[in-house]
Order: sequence, then C-alpha cells, then structure tokens
Amino acid sequence: MDAAVDAGKRFVSLFAFPQAGKSYGAARHAECDILRPNTHGWLVAPTYIHGSKEFGYIWRDFHETGVLKLATRKAFDARGGNMFIEFDQWGSFVKVVSAENPDSLRMEQLDWVILCEASALPSNVYERYLYARVELRHGKVLIPTTPKGYNWVYDAFRVPALETTGFTYGDWHENLRPRLGGVANSRYDSAYWSAVVSATPEYGDILEPGVHTPEAVERARRLLPHAAFVEQFGGDFASYAGLIYRFDPNEHACEPFSIPDDWTHIIGWDHGADNPTAILFGSYSPEGILYWWDEIYTAGLSAGEYVRLLRGRMVGKSPSAIVIDPSAKQVRIECLRANLTTTIPFDKQIEARITRVTQLMRDGKWKVLRGRCPNMLQEIMAWEWDEKNPGKPRPKQRCHALDAMGYATLAEVPPPRPHMLADEDSIVGESPLQERTWKPLRRAWREQAEHEAAETAHTALDHNPFEEVGVHPQEYVYGA
Repeated sequence: MDAAVDAGKRFVSLFAFPQAGKSYGAARHAECDILRPNTHGWLVAPTYIHGSKEFGYIWRDFHETGVLKLATRKAFDARGGNMFIEFDQWGSFVKVVSAENPDSLRMEQLDWVILCEASALPSNVYERYLYARVELRHGKVLIPTTPKGYNWVYDAFRVPALETTGFTYGDWHENLRPRLGGVANSRYDSAYWSAVVSATPEYGDILEPGVHTPEAVERARRLLPHAAFVEQFGGDFASYAGLIYRFDPNEHACEPFSIPDDWTHIIGWDHGADNPTAILFGSYSPEGILYWWDEIYTAGLSAGEYVRLLRGRMVGKSPSAIVIDPSAKQVRIECLRANLTTTIPFDKQIEARITRVTQLMRDGKWKVLRGRCPNMLQEIMAWEWDEKNPGKPRPKQRCHALDAMGYATLAEVPPPRPHMLADEDSIVGESPLQERTWKPLRRAWREQAEHEAAETAHTALDHNPFEEVGVHPQEYVYGA
C-alpha cells in the first residue's frame, strides 16, 4: 500500500481475508499524513463502531509516541459517534464519519479517506458524498476491505486497477505472483492500484502465510460455501449467483428404510401464520450421518394440532431436540402446555444454518429418504443466492422447509454410539445437557441400590435360622 502511494497511485485498494492486517496497515499509513501540515482526513465506515478499529490503531500509536498530548482537541467515543483528533498547530485532523449519518459527509474537503469495511458501505456514499471532496484537493482513497461478492467496490476500485482482463497468474516467488497475458482493459486508470491478499495459494496476488494453519484452511474449504471460502480465506471476489446448496440426488438421497428408535432424533419447526408451517424430522446414525425421513408441510392448524401430528410421526422415538423458529414464542408456550419441550437455535443468523448444512453435505453426512420430504427437496433445488446482496439468499423465495431443516441441524446433540449401550448409566439419544444433568444421578442411584443389595446379602449370610431353634441343620425337619 505504501509503495503504491509512493508511486503516485491515488486510489489504493487492498482486498484481503479477515485478520490479514489490512486495517492496521491503512491506519499506519494515515498516521504519516496526519502529521503533515494542513492535511484533512476521514475514516468513513458503515457505522461508528466499524470505524473505531482503524481509529483505535491511530489513537494507540499517537498515545504511545506522545503525539496525542499535542492534540488541541480529541475524543474517542465509539458508541456516541464522537471520534476525532485535531492539531491546530499544523492545521491537520482525522475524524470518523458514519454512513448512518449522511449529513456529516457534506462538510470538509479532504486530502485522504479510508473506506473502512468498504464492502458494507452503500455505493452512493462514495459516489455522492466523497469522490468530489477528495478530487478538490487531489487527495487519495485507501480501501482496506474483505470482498463481498462482485459489488460496487469491485466495479469502482478493482476493475480500474487492472491493466488487462482475462489474465492468468504466473508462479509464486517470495509470496508474490505476476499477472500474465489477457487483453487490454479499456477501463484501466493509472491512478488506481489494487491487490488481493490470500491465505491460500490458489487465490490472490499476494500470499500471506502463517495466519491460518493448513488444517484450518482445509477445514474451512470443506465447511464453508465456496463463495464464502474464496472471500474469507482467499481474500478474492466470488460470485454468489446460482443455487445455495449443491444437492446431488445420487449422493444426497437414498432408498427409504426404517429409522431405528435408538438413533438420535431431531426436529426442526418453522411456524407460519399466513404461510405453511414446516416440521422436518431427522435422525443421526451411529456413523454421524443425518437422515431426513419425514415432513409436515401444511397451513391453518393450531399449535396443539401440529403437536398431535408431530407425536404421531414420532411413535417409539424420543427426540433429543425440537428446534423452533426463534420468533414463534407463542408456539413454544403452547408446546410447553402440551408437555412438549422445545428450544431455539443457538445462532439465529441464516449464515450459520447454511454453513452447517453445507458442511454436512460436503462430508457426505446429509441424506434424505426418497419420497419422504418432497417440499424440502423442491425448495433445496430452487433456493438461490441474491446477487444484489452477496452472502444472503434472494428474498421472497419459498424456504419454509429449509428453515425448519436448518434450525434442526444447529441442535447440539451427539450421534448414537454403539459402545454407549454398554454404559448402564447412559441413555442413547440424550443431549449433552441432559447427560450432564441426569447421568451422575443415575449412577448414584444405581450405586446406592447395589450397596443396599450387597448389605442385604451380607446380612443373610451372617444370619443362621437354625441357631435360633437350637438344632443342627441336618436335624431340622420342615413343618416339625
């Protein structure tokens, strides 16, 4: 970043994976500008909290070097939206500005701007409020961010920085690799510079090893949706177009069979008022494979009626977890009145459900019995990303069964294990919380019963009924 600015670049972007040091590098670069005479700079962020990270680096460094004592006015109040350092002695300042307060973006002409978390900023913030203010003083813009789809940041800062398009990469040398070939980019502007910093060698212009272990990278590659992995570990841009789940009927569907009662059973419940209510039934095998074997998908019933349907499907099976939509509080109350204990997902974000299901599918541990969950399959084969809001599903899609299925997959329940059957204090299918609560009690009760039985046996051995009547056992005649 420093070298690019020294070479005369004015729009400098560092696209990188989280924790790659991009925010720290941008803040350290800005510190030099703040110490120059008559230099005005902003840290522009989606919220004041987002901008407090880079500002915190500057504040800390100025405090440790004694520069902060020279400030005429200063404040560091992230929650109150009041973060600035002003030096009247040489006419320079730095200030955090939030996109939540557009009126604050209309004030000064600027020598430099850092777009903090630029991928989360609305495009009009830069186009309407910032570009002209930087141009008036021939200033510079620094963009340290993790990509989020091919959004406005890609179009505004990555594309103009590329001399060619359709290029390929050469070999890595000292954690750098050149761009080779391609055709001339008609939008190239020599004032722009950008680089992609990656934690894995299949992506990026710059390789930053050591932040993540190889094991962590491989686990993320298996766990995350492809586009999310590219961004979070490759630091690169990725398309969120197309289906969210890569469902393969040859891999993820199987012939129906009878689900054993002693497997670990989970239920997901997405309650609909005007929309259908979806209830999905799944069971973990001892190998940790999650089989989906039934669904309820209908509308217009009361909570009590859904409970009766649920119990009818679960005859002989005891669910380890029934996970309900967090917003359906009244339904949970009605279930409790019907002696049905439920819970809510530990993570309410839809990304958590997508990540968990993706992991199970890629590991070959997500399967559906053919013909048993038709509505879930219809939804899974049509559920798409929103290209306008990367990382989120396109709105107004039918996904009631997918939501129910996703809630259930977040339940923290152990799969049944054959060796557990030999443990007389364990019950197959118990959740970790149930086991921690009841297993010690069952053990104590069992040990107490065994102790009492041993005491009874010992008393019986010590007690000789023949001594009470004063005869030898061989002389005793029954009924005499």
